[in-house]
Amino acid sequence: MTVGVLAVVALLAGVFWGSGASRSTPAPPSSTPPSASKMPGPRRPVITTAPQPAGSSRITGRVRDARGQVAGARVSASRPEPWRTLSELPCPTTVEGQEKLPVGLRDCGIEYRRMLLELVGARLGEAPVFAEATTDAEGRFVLEGLPEGSVTLWALAETGAGVQPHVPVGREGVELQLEEGRFVEGNVTAQDGTTPIPDARVTVIDREHTRFFDAVADAQGTFHLGPLPLGRYSVFIAADGWASRFIQDLDQEGPLEPVTLARVSRLAGRVVAVDGSPAAGLQVLLDGDTELATEQLTTTDGAGRFSFDDVPELPHQLNVGTVQLGAFATLTVSPPAQDVVLQLQAGVYVDGTVSDDTGRPVAGAKVNTFREDGGPVSAEATTVTSASGRYRLGPVRSGPHAFKIEAAHHLDMEVANQALDRGQGPLDFTLVRAASAEGTIVDAEGQPLAGISVGLHYCGDRGRGCPPEDATLTDADGHFVLDAPEADSGWITAEHDAFIPAALEVQVPATSLRLVMNRGASVSGHVTDAQGLPVRQASIRLVREEEAADEGDDVEGAGPRYGATEGSGTFLLQGLRPGHYVLEATVSREWMNERVSQRIELQEREQLDVTLRLEEGRTLSGVAVDGTGQPLADVLISATTPEDDAAWEQFDEGIGGVLGLAGIRSGPDGRFTLRHLTAPRYALDASLPDHTFRAERSQGGTFDAEEQRFWAEAQAEQVRLVLARHGQLKGRLVDPDGKAVTTFRAVGDSSFLAMDPVTQDDGTFAIPVTGSGTHALTLNAPGFAPLKQTATWEEGRDVDLGTLTLPRPWTLRLHLRDEETGAPVTQTKGLYAMLQEPVTGGPVRFRPVPEQPVFRDGVHELPTLPPPPFTLDLSVEGFLPVSIEVRSQEPLTVSLDPAARVRLSARDANGKPVPAHFFLAPQDRRHRAYEATAPAGNALLRGVEAGEYLLKTRKTGERSGSTFPPRSVRIPERGEVDLTAEAQP
Repeated sequence: MTVGVLAVVALLAGVFWGSGASRSTPAPPSSTPPSASKMPGPRRPVITTAPQPAGSSRITGRVRDARGQVAGARVSASRPEPWRTLSELPCPTTVEGQEKLPVGLRDCGIEYRRMLLELVGARLGEAPVFAEATTDAEGRFVLEGLPEGSVTLWALAETGAGVQPHVPVGREGVELQLEEGRFVEGNVTAQDGTTPIPDARVTVIDREHTRFFDAVADAQGTFHLGPLPLGRYSVFIAADGWASRFIQDLDQEGPLEPVTLARVSRLAGRVVAVDGSPAAGLQVLLDGDTELATEQLTTTDGAGRFSFDDVPELPHQLNVGTVQLGAFATLTVSPPAQDVVLQLQAGVYVDGTVSDDTGRPVAGAKVNTFREDGGPVSAEATTVTSASGRYRLGPVRSGPHAFKIEAAHHLDMEVANQALDRGQGPLDFTLVRAASAEGTIVDAEGQPLAGISVGLHYCGDRGRGCPPEDATLTDADGHFVLDAPEADSGWITAEHDAFIPAALEVQVPATSLRLVMNRGASVSGHVTDAQGLPVRQASIRLVREEEAADEGDDVEGAGPRYGATEGSGTFLLQGLRPGHYVLEATVSREWMNERVSQRIELQEREQLDVTLRLEEGRTLSGVAVDGTGQPLADVLISATTPEDDAAWEQFDEGIGGVLGLAGIRSGPDGRFTLRHLTAPRYALDASLPDHTFRAERSQGGTFDAEEQRFWAEAQAEQVRLVLARHGQLKGRLVDPDGKAVTTFRAVGDSSFLAMDPVTQDDGTFAIPVTGSGTHALTLNAPGFAPLKQTATWEEGRDVDLGTLTLPRPWTLRLHLRDEETGAPVTQTKGLYAMLQEPVTGGPVRFRPVPEQPVFRDGVHELPTLPPPPFTLDLSVEGFLPVSIEVRSQEPLTVSLDPAARVRLSARDANGKPVPAHFFLAPQDRRHRAYEATAPAGNALLRGVEAGEYLLKTRKTGERSGSTFPPRSVRIPERGEVDLTAEAQP
């Protein structure tokens, strides 16, 4: 443990334990549970920190969920405290470049990551919990012993979780709304991924409010924690004898991947100088390139010795040395190891020049070198070229390096895999000169603006939607240089949150450019719920009113602006143009998007403060039932507003969009309650696995047959949502010999989409279907002809189809002959076969044969056909289509009619061939049409059916002119016909 870590841990220990208070240990409302491997039951409550009262004030309130008041919910109050909470701790060491700035612990780099493990492992750094209570039968709670100010309230129950920050202490009647929340679950195993680690301690950390939630893995290494409020979480996993893991960002959805831990051991050694003497006071870095590796930093003692504890038993790299020292050492080690020796080696200096592509030296070029064989990712050494373009870099370690060279008015250059060693020659670089745009960004008073994002665009509308050729930030003097590979006309764009965006049309190269940015107006404020409490993570959108929006489509800063509220419900939008706007706030509940809007007018440079308060709204109760009227539990219900309702327009602009609705669940009795409804009407949707929402049969609202939606109007108080259970077509599929078939595709009509059913080893299957009636069913298994069935079922009922046997596959052999010459037809190109399927009361339907024909041994073969009799339609290029009645499995000889051959040509007014497209349209619609493209002006159509046609010719190619009038033609049954399309003069 480093000195900095020791200092903070010691300080925190004094804060927690030094006043005589008992240590705050993880516990449920009663006490810490016994070892998880000995505990029965499928789920344990979330373990939280025992409260420590810190005052005499209180908060009262009630907990609700989608079904009403929640009894037995655990409600607690916490608040981050300076010098006590992880999020409020300062960095114990000075961060380079930030010596005069307050640096938080989370910005300490390696120190922060290591310190997190030690603090959380010691159960230090959590926001203090001041009180906890359990709601009564009516969902009421009283929290006492609270300090003055505001706190964050937490509500945890089996049915959901909720959090409400910034609740004033002393408030009465606070309403906490539970949502379904999220679960954190997974398995803790050894590195083999299969050996469980029982009794592993899992701590989930709310990153916004620094609250700890704990669980203990069972005998199988499995843990399950929740529900917790939705939010951003980190996870810490520890077990005796194993290296701890810290997962900083926990995904929102699904269980964790198996969390693997490595055995822990000690690593120790010493560092010796180039001359062999002990190297004291040097920092030694230990790191690795795997997710299980640790990252630690320590300092050698007076004898050059160092040690690392709790090192995972897997390969790591040791690094020591600095540019100032001029010596380095790197060593790959695999713990455990006690006598590692790091021998410092003198560094390498690199000399060379930087010149442009004309051979002229480049002064002021920045030369960076990066190590390529591990270690810190920052540049190992940096320097700047002199007026003569020369540089000297080092000392750096020997070995492979990458270089990056940057210079104004030149294109950046990156060079990899440069081997550096002592005694090597100069390393020279050549930069390509750029076409540059150079200038200054100032405000309306002419003061230079630093930190403005500037880009050069050669495409797009005023640079919009177009990636920049180059981008940079202005320096302290507001100066910028943008480099492009070539000269062109384009746009310079300048953006910053506090200013109205600006754009300047330029001809590159350009110098002495000057862009003026105006601060514009700003709007700030708060978003609160109906109780007046702040709403965090509300989506903010500011849009110009329609009559003004059209005027400024081409003006920078005229588009919608987006933001989000902080934990205290505050927001700020800057750099706004004057005008009339609509300010909207949207809060995404699980069941709907709650919105509030206000029209505002902004004057030039006005700083407007606005409070948006969500309405209490109305309540809509309902019940979800199945087709027989029985209540359904766990149905997800959501409510959406009409798209054409301007006051409640959906956010669909991407960055300002609102997350999709998850829905609230109906209770065991099927009942649910939707609160805070403020829109004139809502479209209700309900979903449950293996069920279909029947909007047309639901009651208490209006069914829109065109939109197929169920609307609850403002006057609705009770609704009844009907969900029909899917029926199941069950059966067993076997081949002609009775062997089970487990892979096939089922195709129905309107009853269900094509699907690959889940089957068992014995061939049994179940296909979900909806509705009722008699429907067609086709089963397609590889290597077999399709099996056709009809099935009749009622809604929600299962039907047993019994054992279905696939037809034995067979192959039809066809001898194709030219009817005119008697010669065999051997081609397969342009040969297609279709099966005719009679449809009761309708036209014949065609479908392709299971496998296309192949030509083998002088015969065309069509495999896996259905049992005869059936009708086969055969189409061969150059012949008329033919229908074949197949009544047995015997080979068939088929004569193909070559019909007429039509030679087409197109000529311009001078009689020369021109490229053209021909279309032969039949006068009799029962005949097919023919077309051909003739790049050289001539084409041949074969197999043209006799009849009256209209020849349409259209010239192709780049040359214009030459129009061809339509021409009526007659095609005979056989022989050749020459048709010429002549262009009009």
